[in-house]
Amino acid sequence: MNQYSQYISKCNNLSADSRFTGDTWCFFALNGLTFNGEDFIEDAIQNGAVSVVTSNQFDATNLQEKYPEIAFHKDPNLRLALSKCAALVYPDQPETIAMITGTNGKTSTADFLRQIWEKLGYTSASVGTIGIRSPVYERDGTLTTPDPVQLHQDLQVLKQKGVTHVAMEASSHGLDQYRLHAINAKVGAFTNLSRDHFDYHGTMDNYAAAKARLFTEVIQEGRSAVINAADSFSAYFIDKASENDLRIVQYGANEGQIYYSDHAYLPQGQRFICHGEGQSHAIHFPFIGQFQVENVLCALSIALACVEPDQRPELMTRICEFLSELLPVPGRLEFVPGHPDNIGVYIDYAHTPDALERVLQDARPHCQGKLWCVFGAGGDRDKGKRPLMGDAVAKWADIGIVTDDNPRSEDPAMIRKYVMGSHKSLKEIGNRRDAIVAALTGAEAGDIVIIAGKGHETGQTANGLCTAFSDKEEAEKVIQTLNALVTKEA
Repeated sequence: MNQYSQYISKCNNLSADSRFTGDTWCFFALNGLTFNGEDFIEDAIQNGAVSVVTSNQFDATNLQEKYPEIAFHKDPNLRLALSKCAALVYPDQPETIAMITGTNGKTSTADFLRQIWEKLGYTSASVGTIGIRSPVYERDGTLTTPDPVQLHQDLQVLKQKGVTHVAMEASSHGLDQYRLHAINAKVGAFTNLSRDHFDYHGTMDNYAAAKARLFTEVIQEGRSAVINAADSFSAYFIDKASENDLRIVQYGANEGQIYYSDHAYLPQGQRFICHGEGQSHAIHFPFIGQFQVENVLCALSIALACVEPDQRPELMTRICEFLSELLPVPGRLEFVPGHPDNIGVYIDYAHTPDALERVLQDARPHCQGKLWCVFGAGGDRDKGKRPLMGDAVAKWADIGIVTDDNPRSEDPAMIRKYVMGSHKSLKEIGNRRDAIVAALTGAEAGDIVIIAGKGHETGQTANGLCTAFSDKEEAEKVIQTLNALVTKEA
């Protein structure tokens, strides 16, 4: 019996939440950013915990004397122990799992990969920011990477429902907190890296190191790492993957084992040549944004890396035949149709300086008129990126509207002030609904409006309350009203 199985030998469940209740369960007394789990051990015992795991530094002598019937254990890495134990309690996992990390593109890549596997005939699922998507099981999500107990419960449910292939986002928080360390993944992928989550990681070095743990600690030696060759951090991640003797597969624009060339923008999509496995295929891709081409190439590269080398040429041919049939990912440059002036209205999750810059740069070639951007910065998060977000929109959009985006506990007016900086070209409309109305009524034929920041989200959080709010639904309401006015005037 190893150390992890000892912790749960008398238990049928486990949790790091002392409020969890059950007849026989194991409590992991984790130290978080806000709460110290060691302060809630007695609460956990009152709620049915029969086993408690603490850090090596915790002195449990008094508690052991008070509760002699409780098994107390110590572990040098509680978060890793929780993940390992979760995998013991919920041991079933789909046979093929791929993990995607990076600042931008994780959700689109995971969803494209899920769709690719589905078209190849596999029962598949994606797990990440937009929850779990699968034809046999769906669940809304609030975290890119769920806590390890929920994650392993989900994987077991997916396995039991016949899912064989899972595309999973791997967040820096999830990697840093060992939530993914007990998952048997075949492939890890890296999309790109730019400033984000400095409120948690502090520095770019720490942020990159957290992402790199996917390749040095999670993906087992000898398996595959798919790396975006064009990203400025690619060499760093290649070095980290090589340390673990992973097979490196690079993708990108005009470089890598899987690459694209002859890229051209179309009014409602893009065209490019996809190369790999000794083949070249002309692709019509029904999405705007060149970064979406990178995301779909990442998904293609992962699908190829999951099979044996002799199977890859045939698989490459099959996948390229249906890339033009892929469906949009919720909140990722998602087109909202129907504007009476044929204005291109898109909802996107871009909420970092780099993501805003990329989405605006990539929308520009599709735009025949002015490029609009409605955006804001979240409260209680990295304050340093706020003026950088304003810089990006002031530089790349013709008209930028600064509005609120989950101000949480902060004063939204102060957040907007820091975002706007000294840019006189940026307009300020605090109410997000009013900002969307202003953009969609002010835009003219040939314009494109990007509503950025919230993407798939269906709530706006302020003053401790989350109220229902969807950028897509608000845009649809405005478009419906505009169409009604056109009909009335006619």
